[in-house]
Amino acid sequence: VKKFWTFIHHPIKRGGKVVAVYQTTKDITEEQRIQQELSITRTQLEEVLSTSQVGTWNLDLKTQRVKADSNLASMFGIPTEEALNGVELQRFIDSIYPDDQAMVRKKILSAIESRKLYEAEYRTIIADGTIRWVLARGSVKLDAHNEPISFSGSIIDITERKQIEQALAESEARLRFMADSMPQLVWITRPDGYHEYYNRQWYE
Repeated sequence: VKKFWTFIHHPIKRGGKVVAVYQTTKDITEEQRIQQELSITRTQLEEVLSTSQVGTWNLDLKTQRVKADSNLASMFGIPTEEALNGVELQRFIDSIYPDDQAMVRKKILSAIESRKLYEAEYRTIIADGTIRWVLARGSVKLDAHNEPISFSGSIIDITERKQIEQALAESEARLRFMADSMPQLVWITRPDGYHEYYNRQWYE
């Protein structure tokens, strides 16, 4: 059985000279096992988050500094090392699309004050002009006095979903325009007989 130990040496002096060394030994095998398991779990979690385009963050409400993983850092155009060590909240706010910043601030403050779950859908824009859509969800952690001390959660990149929704909306708009331009009557009826669409010619 492999064992792990830690040693501390204490010099014993007489007349200003070291005459002996006293050693204390501690078995840290269990601590090492736990650390290894935590490391494996952390690596697996990072791999899952990376492939699913999910980022995590934690905001210290006292210092107003955010620590985030590499995925979230990428979404906001912030260097990974800086995000892991913690940066000012304003750095992340500045990377939110200007038209969405006020809404995000309002929802964050509301979640902190109400202690309710936070959810916001908005755009981020990084230095090269790339715009991404994200869905953020988070919650507030309270201290022993029921006061907010941190705000943490996750962010999912939903850019692809938004692009599909936009493409479908544009396609539907084109089809409706074509249908309204026809001289014929065009309608859509469900199997139960409910009519859910008439073209312009119907109304005319």
